[in-house]
Amino acid sequence: MSRQPRVLSRRSTNACALVLTALFLADNFAVDARQGSEAAMEGKPRSPAETAERWGISVATMARVEALGQQVDTTYQGWVRSRDRAALEKSIKLQAAIVELAPKSWEMQASLANLYYYGGDDATAEIHARQAVLLNAGVATTQKLLGRILVQIGRSQEGLPHLQEALALAPHDGECWHKVGTVLFEQGLMQGAVTCFRAAGALRNDSLSWLSAAHTLHKLQKIPNCKGVSLGRAGMFWRFAR
Repeated sequence: MSRQPRVLSRRSTNACALVLTALFLADNFAVDARQGSEAAMEGKPRSPAETAERWGISVATMARVEALGQQVDTTYQGWVRSRDRAALEKSIKLQAAIVELAPKSWEMQASLANLYYYGGDDATAEIHARQAVLLNAGVATTQKLLGRILVQIGRSQEGLPHLQEALALAPHDGECWHKVGTVLFEQGLMQGAVTCFRAAGALRNDSLSWLSAAHTLHKLQKIPNCKGVSLGRAGMFWRFAR
């Protein structure tokens, strides 16, 4: 179901803009997907021909992708400044054209999913986020995005494993720890929620996460036989990182 466009915080707006810019310049940089939510770009420069080969498209098509990408960047930045719905819709239309040209690019699929997500169209966002994960399951940002979308539409049981995988790939992502904690709290898994909120608070130095941990711990003490939860590889990281 489509909803009104999300109002983004400065942090999320900057992060999305950084992701978009990184994706549109992907022909010149190797993206280190292990950095997850930081969207860091490292490695040796890539030529358009190398990126075209990786995406399974011709160099000529790559040139069209680059040109469209610059247009998406411009219209998206216009939406960030003005919150004009028409600018966001134009960005989505242009990015969809890129995906048609380069459907095997997980980067472009993820970028389109992000735009649909910010536009409030969770159903279509899920389709492209899931495709991005299928193309490359080892990217924290796409696992996190798919998890958030599934949680948003009320399918937290499906979304939680993707959020946990995102943490395993990028265990220093405090925001994702908090999101997992919120999901576990809603499922009544208080012990796991406390661990996640504590991790988020330590990583982000965030009072909201610490307050959430305290509130959850208070509820935990009142619940007999409260269920625990395995945090998988991410939980193992947190146990040894403290």
